[in-house]
Amino acid sequence: MLAFYSGDEKTTFGQRAQAYLKATEAVATRYPNDDEAQIAYAITLNVTAPPESLTDRETDRRHVRFLANI
Repeated sequence: MLAFYSGDEKTTFGQRAQAYLKATEAVATRYPNDDEAQIAYAITLNVTAPPESLTDRETDRRHVRFLANI
């Protein structure tokens, strides 16, 4: 959560969301057997995906592979 709320009043929501995504990715990478870390990262991937990537097959495959390992 610190990654999301760090910054000043000029930090945009998108910048905060991307910082949070990077932080959850780091936790998921550091703890590959922690289901909650993997789920938090997967959810963050979904909610931070830009609208144009919602139909991107590579993004879909990455999410499916990720969730399959949980």
